[in-house]
Order: sequence, then C-alpha cells, then structure tokens
Amino acid sequence: MKKLLAVWITVTLLTNLSRAQVQLENSGFEEWDDVLIGATDTIREPVDWSSLKTSDDEALNPLAPVVCKRSTKAHSGNYAVELTNILSLLVANGTVTTSRVHPSLFTSLAYMFTDTADARWNTPLIHRADSITGWFRFAPQPSDTLEVRAVLHRGHGKQPDNKYLNNWIGEA
Repeated sequence: MKKLLAVWITVTLLTNLSRAQVQLENSGFEEWDDVLIGATDTIREPVDWSSLKTSDDEALNPLAPVVCKRSTKAHSGNYAVELTNILSLLVANGTVTTSRVHPSLFTSLAYMFTDTADARWNTPLIHRADSITGWFRFAPQPSDTLEVRAVLHRGHGKQPDNKYLNNWIGEA
C-alpha cells in the first residue's frame, strides 16, 4: 500500500509540475541594462524587454522620447517599470514589450513585431499561457485609459496587423 501511495504521489507531482506555467524573462523588472542609443547616448531598459528607444529604426531612436523607465515604487522587489505617455510631435505611448517596436511618424504604420532570428526580440514559451497576472499602479488623468495586451503566437508575430494572424494561438 505504501508503494502504491508513493507512486501515486510521484505521478501527481510530476503531472502538475509538467503543466506549470513558464514565467516571462525578468518579469519582476529587477534587472536593467544600459543600452547604447545613437553614437554616444545610453538609456536604461529592463533586461529582455524593449521600448521605443530600442526600436528597429536606429535613426529615430535618439529622437524618441523616454516612455519606459526604472522606478523604485515596486510592489515587491527593488524596482518596477514606469510607463508614461509623452506628447511630442504626436503622443508616444508608454510601451514595454518582449518583442521589438517599429516606429513611424504615421501611427497607422507603427507596430510591434517578434524577430525570431534574434533572442533579444522574442521570448519563447514552452507551454500555452492561461492568464496574465501582474501588479499595476495607474494614476489616470482625464480621458486616460490603460491597456495591457499579450499575443501568444508561433514564429513571427506582429501587432497591430493581420499579416501573421494565422500564427496566433491566443490574445488577451
């Protein structure tokens, strides 16, 4: 009876562990890198995440406003990411992504995309996620809104755009 109980407990534990969700890399935003922008400027971004300043348009990166910065107002741990909308020529949204930003002065042409050839611009997940959990602090001004979006996909992904819609597994 003891052997049967031990086998049952082992199988149950292995089954549950094999279905455990994988966490995003640096999901607590504790690790930060100094990133070279342009010839001489550096900014700080969370490791394994990117924003407008590390877009695929190196000519626009030095001109882009800082919409993502390190904050000590963390729920737990030492740091958090602070996102701010900045009004420049147009509104630059506070953005942080595990993929890469393709900016444009024409907002309808801007998008985020996954570069599967470069590990800096994608986050492989072994299992299909079933939820997004986080701690959010939101200090809205009149007419402000908050949006957190995730797209799980195979291969290349692009948002907002339907070019790779067939690669999508889920969106939240």
